[in-house]
Amino acid sequence: MAPRPSIVSWNLTRLCNERCQHCYLSAAPDADRSDELSTGECLAVLDQLQALAPGALIIFTGGEPLLREDITELVRAARERDLTVVVGTNGLRLTTERLAALRAAGLQGVGLSLDSLQSEVHDAFRGRRGAWHATVSTIERLREFGLPFVLQTTVSRANLGEIPDLLAFAAAHGAQAHNLYFLVPTGRGQTFSSDISPHEYEVLLDALRDWYGRLAAARTGETGTGPGGRLILGVKCAPHYQRVLWQHDRHSPHLRHFDDGAGGCPAGVHYLGIRPNGDVTPCPYLPIYGGNVRRQPLAAIWHESRPFQRLRQRDLLDGRCKGCEFRLLCGGCRARAYAVTGDALGEDPWCAYEPGAYGGTLVTIDGADVYAAQPDGALAWAADAQRLLDVIPAFVRGLVRRRVERYASERGCTVVTSEVMRQARRDRVPRA
Repeated sequence: MAPRPSIVSWNLTRLCNERCQHCYLSAAPDADRSDELSTGECLAVLDQLQALAPGALIIFTGGEPLLREDITELVRAARERDLTVVVGTNGLRLTTERLAALRAAGLQGVGLSLDSLQSEVHDAFRGRRGAWHATVSTIERLREFGLPFVLQTTVSRANLGEIPDLLAFAAAHGAQAHNLYFLVPTGRGQTFSSDISPHEYEVLLDALRDWYGRLAAARTGETGTGPGGRLILGVKCAPHYQRVLWQHDRHSPHLRHFDDGAGGCPAGVHYLGIRPNGDVTPCPYLPIYGGNVRRQPLAAIWHESRPFQRLRQRDLLDGRCKGCEFRLLCGGCRARAYAVTGDALGEDPWCAYEPGAYGGTLVTIDGADVYAAQPDGALAWAADAQRLLDVIPAFVRGLVRRRVERYASERGCTVVTSEVMRQARRDRVPRA
């Protein structure tokens, strides 16, 4: 039986008030909306998600999801089904009134796009004058509301030199995480002329490893400096980052894998995408379809569709990925392989590694942090602590539980309380 999806990225609409150069969905202000799922259809899909993926993280995105009049209703419905709900937005329509309504409906976080600290660069990238100032103003509103948010940046040649400053900005402005996305050439991204080269990609991954190591050291009070705070660095569409971490430290605390022993690209393994018309994909950037929710149950698509089943078999990978020692730890970006080679199981052309440097022996990651594991810990949890744990997204809940229990056990606690959780946070237990 396939693992259940931990993260669902749901494109609610192709309509957008920006026209970003890299948009994988080719969203636009004049997008056709005639085939969008209705509110009733969306609610039915949420029922199916509750059964298929209890506690999963649902990312309502677009286009611009706040252009759907029913977004508040959908957020409320998702929370009523005990799903973890965030919205990915450009922030242009996240007014104080809208933010208050979404928070009252149960919204738990916001993903906000910021591609440069230079307003003219961000605005050009997003295809709208004034976009940068609107985004920065939204950051301040989110801080005032105390609503967790992450900043999201698509790496390009236009902002490559700004990455350290963008990370520092995210930390200084209270972001929970900064997600760096590496371009997949699909949608308008096929004609995006500012993508970085494979060499620049590899150099940046190594630089990020060094930066995040210093940031983690600063968080835990060890020697080293960084922008500070509790910022989490997310490296997206770049599973090679796990290989880079392993090459420098085979016991890196930042190595991670899922409960089936695989790491790297989660497409179709722990991740699925839903398009505005109900098409189901293994990943938002991978336009191959397992089915459509208007015609098939979501569970049947997830468990039985050929594209999803094949992506879960790392022994089917082709090209350099086929015999690579890191095919479990990394496995290459399946969306980029498809975009460039036409084969979702082909090699990732952006990878600079030549297999064989470590003798051809498959690299495993026993002992690394396990994501999507069930949170069945060893210590008793008080009701107040359990309530705090239950709001954590399912795919990291087991990891957080183990870390907090380890902290509690080291201090002789036999029951985890909310105060123990607060102490663990104050003492900066490494976060997922």
